[in-house]
Amino acid sequence: MTVDIKDLLAGKTSELKLDFTFRPELGPEPPVALAGVVFPGDAHASGRIAGPAGCLRLTLSVTVPWQGECARCLSPVSDTLEFGMERTVAEKGTLSNEEEIADYSDEYLIAERGMLDLTPSLSDAIICGFPEKVLCSPDCPGLCPVCGKPLAEGDCGCKKDTHDPRWDVLRTMRFPDEEPGENQ
Repeated sequence: MTVDIKDLLAGKTSELKLDFTFRPELGPEPPVALAGVVFPGDAHASGRIAGPAGCLRLTLSVTVPWQGECARCLSPVSDTLEFGMERTVAEKGTLSNEEEIADYSDEYLIAERGMLDLTPSLSDAIICGFPEKVLCSPDCPGLCPVCGKPLAEGDCGCKKDTHDPRWDVLRTMRFPDEEPGENQ
């Protein structure tokens, strides 16, 4: 989403209201947290860019509908990511330490020739605001490791106290201060 802010930069107006939809763009290789997540519809952003010509401030409220699957039980999950975004806006070449400011892109947006591209900042904010793990509920018990049945549906009857045979050699170890049969 590119916004024309020439009138704001020239001081002809002190505020530009924003209300738009956009398609989230996460690049060719989305982060691991977003693997398998799809955006079924457009995201919505509303807010404003305001301030005197030399000191503009962008304020947005963003909602992004998404769908994925639970990381524990693989059931479908649908939700909406909501976040706010605030940035200082400046025209390219007007800041004395622009190279340093490029390192702080989460605080500043740089407009070129009166046009402000919001797409990279919105994509970054979606990635940063997304949960580390998609879960159907915070207490999702996951799947049975033996049969794969969702544990939220109840007990599956599988024997849970199976042991890993790779650890059997440790069961046979004896230490000088142990009673016989204590380590079994």
